[in-house]
Amino acid sequence: MVVFSEGASASALGIATFQTALISALLLSGLLCDRFGIGIDEKKPFTTFRVLGAIFAVVATLFVVSPQWHSSSAIYLAILPFLAGLLAGWQPAGNSKVAEATGSMMVSITWNFIVGFTVLTIALVIRMALGHLTLDLPGVWWMYLGGPLGLMSIALMAILVRGLGLLMLGVASTAGQLLGSVLIDLLLPSLGNTVYLVTIIGTVFALVGAIITTIPEFREAKATKAAGV
Repeated sequence: MVVFSEGASASALGIATFQTALISALLLSGLLCDRFGIGIDEKKPFTTFRVLGAIFAVVATLFVVSPQWHSSSAIYLAILPFLAGLLAGWQPAGNSKVAEATGSMMVSITWNFIVGFTVLTIALVIRMALGHLTLDLPGVWWMYLGGPLGLMSIALMAILVRGLGLLMLGVASTAGQLLGSVLIDLLLPSLGNTVYLVTIIGTVFALVGAIITTIPEFREAKATKAAGV
């Protein structure tokens, strides 16, 4: 769904609007899934730290994408990445449950690949039928790493979600993506991307949000350790 919404709406909305809608929905989904105990061993209620951490991550995203923000007559398309974010937030929980039930991470990875491949193939056939298909493949080798890295991401999220919860996983992922983006832009200036001051500020906000979200779990672990002693 994320890949489909990216292809269908990112160019019309702009990357800024697309990323903001997607990540905001991911964090909202993480809050809800943790609250109802989906994909984790016990429910995680709404707390000041958890809500504040999610807010920091959303604000961080707005900061980072603000230099490219632009108005669009197709703003209604933001529903697509928002819906994709809500569904993607449930994905690690579902993958974790499947892996637990089958005893193999490969089952959830394989089904993710099959479903994604089927949906994208249908979309490709529709574009071919409408005559909108172009087959200009990128000439840069690292642009083909998306598939393998995506599979690794699915596997890692399914493993980590049970211990971290969906919200903490989402906030940490947001911080990691923003930090990685800044490092790539700084280390590879030949790509032509500018690192703005608000980009640095946004990344710091995301990291702070990730730290805030871990406070309840850190306190709980400390209390458990003290009780054990």
